[in-house]
Amino acid sequence: MTTVLCLFWVLELDCYDAGLQCMLTDEKQRLYLTDIACLPVGHVQRELAPIVRNILDAGGNKYAETCGEPEPSTYPWPEQQDIRGGGVLPFTYFFSTCTLSH
Repeated sequence: MTTVLCLFWVLELDCYDAGLQCMLTDEKQRLYLTDIACLPVGHVQRELAPIVRNILDAGGNKYAETCGEPEPSTYPWPEQQDIRGGGVLPFTYFFSTCTLSH
């Protein structure tokens, strides 16, 4: 079985207005947009990843917007104190696909 992983990345810094480029994104860790630009910030769940991969392979696009505050990881994810544990950031996914004309 092949594992498919689809990541969400923060856009390049020049994609944001100049006023947002110094925005604080994580108060606890003191991270600014300049610190996380071009880095992965999340991934599509394992069950949805093959579907999303098919959309991307067909020329489609995806993006996500957060729709809530981060929550501790829960079953079946590892607990926060585990090495692979952490938080879960709820996303709303948006997809665009190409339309083929015949």
